[in-house]
Amino acid sequence: MSLKKEIIFQRFCIIRCLNTSMNTNQHIPFTTSILYKLGEHLSSYEFDYFVTLSFNDYHSVTVARDKVKAFQARMDRKLLGRKWYKKPTTDRLFFIAFPEHINSNFHYHLLLKFPKCPIEIMAKHMIDCMWKDIVPKGSTNTQLIQNDGCIQYCLKEQYKSQNYGSFIISSEFNNPN
Repeated sequence: MSLKKEIIFQRFCIIRCLNTSMNTNQHIPFTTSILYKLGEHLSSYEFDYFVTLSFNDYHSVTVARDKVKAFQARMDRKLLGRKWYKKPTTDRLFFIAFPEHINSNFHYHLLLKFPKCPIEIMAKHMIDCMWKDIVPKGSTNTQLIQNDGCIQYCLKEQYKSQNYGSFIISSEFNNPN
């Protein structure tokens, strides 16, 4: 499957789980069964870490997205070396970032999966340093995922239309070449 198709498929799976019959001013009909289906789908990715990336300052969704993109690029360079952008998607950092409190205390909750690298044991320090280089006022909270509670926590505000359309799948940023 091509990278573009993979991204579209990933978004489709998540959106399908959220039941997309809404206009921009409505909340998504977010039932327990939809939440369960989405959580089940996300569990299949076997994420390693639950990460909160906070800005601690106002940022628009567009600017925040660019900062998350820069974060992924820096992490991949640190993990994979100078030519990180030439590596296949499967060898790169993978995450899904869910926005929360877009209009006040904007931050993302990430479900993150590291490529298998020896540097993985320094994850907390590396994530914090990379984020603070990009967002000097920012802060991070990184925890190993031990159960699906982290996934449910990421989803807790996704019923809001402004959050629903603003989640990020890291492979959106990968160059297909």
